[in-house]
Amino acid sequence: KGYQLFSSTFANRIVAGYAKKQESKPFVEPGQRVSEAIVVMDVCKHSSIIARLGEGGWVAIVSVFDSIVKEAAAHHGCQYLASRGDGYLATFPTLQDAMFAVSSILSRTKAYNEGIEESRRIFLRFSVNHGETIVGPSGERHGERMNETFRVDALRGSDVQEWGRGVQGFPQRDYILATERVYNELRDSKGLDFKLLGVFELRGLPGLHRIYEVIPAEKK
Repeated sequence: KGYQLFSSTFANRIVAGYAKKQESKPFVEPGQRVSEAIVVMDVCKHSSIIARLGEGGWVAIVSVFDSIVKEAAAHHGCQYLASRGDGYLATFPTLQDAMFAVSSILSRTKAYNEGIEESRRIFLRFSVNHGETIVGPSGERHGERMNETFRVDALRGSDVQEWGRGVQGFPQRDYILATERVYNELRDSKGLDFKLLGVFELRGLPGLHRIYEVIPAEKK
């Protein structure tokens, strides 16, 4: 019953507020290049959730996730938001905006998890990057930085070339990964800690890449 109330009233209010805010955003011409923060977010192990709860259970869970994401997007200046089935792609004007949104989403899902049974809890993963994107005909984003962010999102422990000092293994849930570009820009920011996860190969991209785990203050 608690979930039904959330999804039928509070969630609808969030989505309506998000849509209204999106309508006020300036139009961006297709082909325009935009410097922005990029966030890819996913529900961890969504296939096992579907196997355990069925399609109906998965839809109920992802509806809560949708509402939490859209509220954070509305409050933190999201410039582009696209559903990916088990997650979202979002862009923000700055990395600070992106990290505020990510921290808010983590906090809200943690609060949601405290009130429900283990089998219905939501655990997330995020990948954060920054750079130039190219705007497509429908507002979709393209470009090298986009590709890099999705490659980071796909990383697993088996992809590591060298672990960072003191790292025992790859995080399993509720974690934020960041490129070295993000680390260089935000490493002195209050409320964020960075841990070098390791050096990785990113499929389809040349060279080796330092990948960091971002630890918000509330998670420490």
